[in-house]
Amino acid sequence: MNGDPPDSITTMASFSGPGSLVELAAKDRFGDRIHLWLACGTLATLPLNGQITGVLMIGLVIWGLVRTVCWRSHLPTGPRVVMIPALVWVGYLLLSLLWSPDLRTGWHQVWAQTWLALPPLLWPLMNRWRLLLLSVLVGTLVQSTFHASVVILDGFRADGWGFAGFDSHPRRNAVWYAAVSVGLIAAYLGRIVTRPWWLLGLIPTLAACLLSESRGGVLAILLGTGIVIVLLAIRRALTRRSVVIISTITLVAGGTILVSQNETIREVRRSMSTAMDAVTEGKVEDIRIAWWRSCVRQWETRPILGFGIGGTQEALAGDLQLQDETRQSPQLKKFAIFNQPHSVYFQTLLEGGIVGVMLLGWLLGTIGRTAYRTSSRHPIGTLAMGSLAVWMVTALFDQWHAQGQVLGLLWFTATLAAFDPNWLDADSETKSAEAEY
Repeated sequence: MNGDPPDSITTMASFSGPGSLVELAAKDRFGDRIHLWLACGTLATLPLNGQITGVLMIGLVIWGLVRTVCWRSHLPTGPRVVMIPALVWVGYLLLSLLWSPDLRTGWHQVWAQTWLALPPLLWPLMNRWRLLLLSVLVGTLVQSTFHASVVILDGFRADGWGFAGFDSHPRRNAVWYAAVSVGLIAAYLGRIVTRPWWLLGLIPTLAACLLSESRGGVLAILLGTGIVIVLLAIRRALTRRSVVIISTITLVAGGTILVSQNETIREVRRSMSTAMDAVTEGKVEDIRIAWWRSCVRQWETRPILGFGIGGTQEALAGDLQLQDETRQSPQLKKFAIFNQPHSVYFQTLLEGGIVGVMLLGWLLGTIGRTAYRTSSRHPIGTLAMGSLAVWMVTALFDQWHAQGQVLGLLWFTATLAAFDPNWLDADSETKSAEAEY
């Protein structure tokens, strides 16, 4: 960016197409406009409604293929630094179908990985990255405002509501609320936005996250915000104004906790208590802890390759100790459905074995390392780090690697992590040269 030769990571994260994005958009105005509309629509509906998003995503894929055929020599190929481990990861999931006992469930999980197409589809539009971020923000604000309003009007019931056009799954939405909350903090502290009124968006997202009673979402906001602040401090980007803003955010969060009647805090304390009982006394009252322990026991029978994608139900159903635990506890028996252990990491260990865990670690580590490198050159890297932290924390408590809407968040984060400001510099230099000429 300053004339220094790029390192290998930067080179891998760079655009590889000739020319610039401005030049491409000028040559293909009609195609570029449709491409941008489809991308913004897809990102805006991701937090809102998975079915609508799926339709828009199909249109985005088709239009992306059309543009590739017509403008193949001008289109950038995408962020290879994150695409290589991603393709290897998805390839292993596909290969594990060979020893999967449940092909139907396995194919469903493999099909969810088609969101991997999001980074190369968004890559030609990254000079409009502010519009892409704004689309995600608008969709999440609409969903969180509606969600919080309905829950409050319904007597603070987190479940049981649903309206056409909106997603009623409280936990899945909480991931988006947490990611956008951390993203708004990162954007303001990193000076992506400078107007303080942008922080008003924290009110509906924090309120909806707390009202959804998502323990993972609350923990993710705390950890993600901490990572953002530490990273900005390392980059010496924090100012006196930042300290004031952090204090304001704390007050806003405290107010939303009061609105939620402290139900989320009670859930967090209850979870910590049951986890400590499981560790110290071997007493299991949370079905997730019982599932996680069963995953470890069953993994020991197939440690290298696991049971294959979709094999969780057969593996857990065959655990006699888990069956005894569920029979002895009415609470566990009520939720004893052995289709998934509600954890990306434990399910990956069970279905993919050591190989699957290593490949997933490679993928997430690559995204994190790339985001950290990008943060030294552009604050969007800090935003990506916060979003990745949210996804990884909430992934501990649910099977997000098989949920298309939340996978979309991971791949959008990967796209932001590989953002290359050098490409925007090339656009600026092209504009300046044309103006001088």
